[in-house]
Amino acid sequence: MPFQMTVVFDVTEAVRVLQALSAPRLQRATMAALNDTAKNAQVQSVKEIAPKLGLPSREVKKVLTISTATTAHLEAALVAQGRPIPLIRFKPKDTKRTGVTARIAGKTTTYRHAFIATMKSGHKAVWERVGTARGPVKELYGPSIPGIASREDVKGVVARTISEQLNKNIARQMERQTRAARGLAGTKSVG
Repeated sequence: MPFQMTVVFDVTEAVRVLQALSAPRLQRATMAALNDTAKNAQVQSVKEIAPKLGLPSREVKKVLTISTATTAHLEAALVAQGRPIPLIRFKPKDTKRTGVTARIAGKTTTYRHAFIATMKSGHKAVWERVGTARGPVKELYGPSIPGIASREDVKGVVARTISEQLNKNIARQMERQTRAARGLAGTKSVG
C-alpha cells in the first residue's frame, strides 16, 4: 500500500509575493518550487530511511518516486511504494541453535525455527518451515521502505524539511521569475 504524507503550510506571505507576478510566470515559479521541495523531501527521506534499514541510499531512492507538478496541476508528491524486503538483505546470521538473527532498524530480532538456505534454483533466502518438520517452506521478509517512511520519527523530520524548504524554494523561484520578467520587459524587438 503506498504511503503518502500531507503537510499543511501557512503560505499567506508566499501568496502575496506570488501575486506580484502575472499568471504564466506565477505558475512556473510555483511549479518549480513544489518540484524542488519534493526533491528536498526525497533526499531527506533517503537520509532517514537508508541507515535504519542498512540499505544503500540508491536502493531506497528507487522506491521513493516524485510525482512532479506541472503549470496546469500545481501539486507535487513524494510517493513510497514497495514490498517487504527479503530478510536475507539484512545480513542475517544463522545461529543453528536458536534460529536466525537479523538487525533491522536498530533492533536485533531472532526468528526461531528459521534457517538460511539456497534452493536448487539458486535463490538464497531466510526460510521457515510451514506445518510439519519436513513440510513446505516460506521465505521470510523484513519491513518495507514505505513502512519505515510512515514511522513518526521519519515523518516528523521529512515534514520539517518540507516546511523549511518550501518557503525558501518559493522565494528563490519567485526571484528568478521576477528577474526573467524584468529582462524581457527591458528588451524590445526592433523591426
